[in-house]
Amino acid sequence: MNKYLKSAYRNLIKRKLFSFVNITSLTFGLVCALFIGTYVIYEFSYDKEIDDVERTYRVNSVWKESQVGVIVQTAIKPYMDKNMGQVEMSTRVQRTGPFVFKVGDVIIRERNGYYADPEVFDVLDIDLALGSREEALKGVQTIVISEKFAQKYFGDQNPLGKQIQTDEDIDGKPMRLTVAAVFKDVPANRHFRPDYLISIDIIRGFQSRPIDQEWGNSNCFTYLKLLPDVTEDQINSQISNIVVENSEYDMTGYALRLQAVSDIHMQDFVAFGDIPGQVSKRNMLILAGIGFLIVLLVCINFFNMSTARSLERAKEIGVRKSIGASRSNVMVQFMTESALQVTVGMVLSIILFEVLGDLLTEFTGLRFNTGTMVESLGYLNFSLFILSLWVVLVIGSGFYPSLVISKFKPVDSLKGKVNIGRSSVSLRKVLLVLQFTITLTIGVVAVVVYSQVKYMQAKDPGFERDAVVSVDLFDDGIKSTFVEALNKNPLIEAVTFTDSDVIRIFNSSKGYSWEGKSEEDDITIYHMSIDDNFVTSMNISVVEGRNFDFELSTDKDAVILNQAAAKLMGIESLEGSPMVTRGRGENEKQLNVIGIVKNFQTGTLREKDKPMLMYQNPNRLFRAYIKLSENRRADAIAGIESVWNSLVSDQPFEYQSLAEGYNRILAKDKASGNTLLFFTVVSVAISFFGLFGMTSLNIQSRMKELGIRKILGAHYRDIFAAVSRQFQYTMLTALVLGVPLAWYLGSEWLNGFAHRINVTAIIPLIVVLGMTFIGLVTIYFCTQKFTRINPVQTLREQ
Repeated sequence: MNKYLKSAYRNLIKRKLFSFVNITSLTFGLVCALFIGTYVIYEFSYDKEIDDVERTYRVNSVWKESQVGVIVQTAIKPYMDKNMGQVEMSTRVQRTGPFVFKVGDVIIRERNGYYADPEVFDVLDIDLALGSREEALKGVQTIVISEKFAQKYFGDQNPLGKQIQTDEDIDGKPMRLTVAAVFKDVPANRHFRPDYLISIDIIRGFQSRPIDQEWGNSNCFTYLKLLPDVTEDQINSQISNIVVENSEYDMTGYALRLQAVSDIHMQDFVAFGDIPGQVSKRNMLILAGIGFLIVLLVCINFFNMSTARSLERAKEIGVRKSIGASRSNVMVQFMTESALQVTVGMVLSIILFEVLGDLLTEFTGLRFNTGTMVESLGYLNFSLFILSLWVVLVIGSGFYPSLVISKFKPVDSLKGKVNIGRSSVSLRKVLLVLQFTITLTIGVVAVVVYSQVKYMQAKDPGFERDAVVSVDLFDDGIKSTFVEALNKNPLIEAVTFTDSDVIRIFNSSKGYSWEGKSEEDDITIYHMSIDDNFVTSMNISVVEGRNFDFELSTDKDAVILNQAAAKLMGIESLEGSPMVTRGRGENEKQLNVIGIVKNFQTGTLREKDKPMLMYQNPNRLFRAYIKLSENRRADAIAGIESVWNSLVSDQPFEYQSLAEGYNRILAKDKASGNTLLFFTVVSVAISFFGLFGMTSLNIQSRMKELGIRKILGAHYRDIFAAVSRQFQYTMLTALVLGVPLAWYLGSEWLNGFAHRINVTAIIPLIVVLGMTFIGLVTIYFCTQKFTRINPVQTLREQ
């Protein structure tokens, strides 16, 4: 084996161009393979490390076999504990909402906390660092905190038994929580990663109805672990109708279904109130497919280069066979060369991946590296992944070329009269076409995705977003003082209040009706409570009617619709004073439609314009939207903070930028666009590295032919045309095959958006022209060297 390695090393050094092209394309391809493999494997690893994950489920609701909900009634757990022996254990977790925690001088508003039952540690496999599972969450006013949380508030002190003061009251007294345990920081690849857990029994002090009897309102997530050999279908048949049977309300059409915890991270639905962070399984498979295609490009490069170079090495093979080398010896030699180049490329790619990791993270928004991959897979599985990739590349790129080259006959090889066969030549041409077709397809799809992301960033949302921040203020007693103080600041242009997050509105109801709506229609209307400054302060266009006026008592029973709601309700004009009805029976109320506003964006561009209704309810207004002056925004925010500290000194000042919030919504699509763009650059680089090597070898094998052309008077452009003719045919074929495929894939991706760009011929045209230009420039540099050679030298017999 040592002699094969020495020979492979010598060939690696001797044939520098071939080695450079192969190793460079291998390195770039493997960087992509590692990047995609790290990300995809990490995403698929979510929740897989939970003990008995195959028996762990979440209870979801299904409304009329279509609308899935993940927040269910708090009475479901005690019912299952009492009546269903197939359930080993269950737990509820319910969001706490934002709490202000105070320990000494540390005052922080925390948002990532849950009320939970003691079984949460066993069902969701949360390990304790301090304390015991038996005692944690047993007391009513107890809290269990993460290690990171403990370090933030208590430093290196032992937090057990210490108290945390909150801004909430219970039974008329300030709520103080005693630390009963500390849990280890939950791994990043879990969908449920709380910072703190509070005993769910404390909710009894907030609600009039016992939580174990609540069959109406949906408030919590419910998880359970089944006994071994109990199936999901068995439990589904038993729990499907328990809410309908036990609720005092008419819940016809409401059913419960189990969802495997391991499926939550890649679920194919979006549900109100769900724990954020899900990714699309379809997108992950597409990304994995792109990774495979890039590895395939690398293999095609190696295959084409090796078979094309076989003519150059014909005499070497003849000599080897003449002195006794068998066909298998020749195959082993060439496979060793392939393995050596793959090994060098893999080592360089790992180094490059680590060096460029931060840059790739910043560009794509995907925060992973090889350390994350090792953590997710374990050292053994990670090693098997790398070994498998190495074997695939060595066999995929080296086996067939070594098989073809080893067939050469010694006599013909020594005379230079070898024929690699029409099938090999044809296969090489087919693979070259496939290579450029793949590159063209990825390039067109990348431009489509990138253009859509740019469109999403530039699209007018229909309201003021760039210079607006929000501040949550729950104390009604200081609102007027807060607004008056802000209005005195010349850097603040307007202040308005609502009860919703404008860029992501979730509040909705099916309880609205109007003329022409039948009782069977199951239509959701989104709604938000606003003050009379909201429409003007947020620069929302009124297309008909007027804004609210608090001085008019009739406006208490008035609503404003957006265009989508008006269209849905069949309201084309406000003539005749159209009405909307809210509620039924004794709670029924007639609301007068006084205005229609232009649709404004209240979600992602994947969603259609939501039918929106705005009304007045001063008791629900807690979120202030503050419009800042275009200049000196930092000074304006400092002014808001100063007013806040003077009025709410016991709570930290926090604000949210609307522009930054929208950018967070766009983050995943932006990451997709940048990732595809990166892969396009890499695939183009791989393809044209291959083209450079193939053209160089093509010129080398046609030296005498091209020399004769020059002697007969051929100009440089004639030589260039002769050399580039095959590339032009290849690009034309790739154009015919790749553009329809890319058009289909790009259109399919865009179908996921209600607001989207139109795919026009200009997009594939740009990609084709770009690839053609790069290809011709590549061929130009290859032919430049030949044109400087005296044709007499090319015709001289060796």
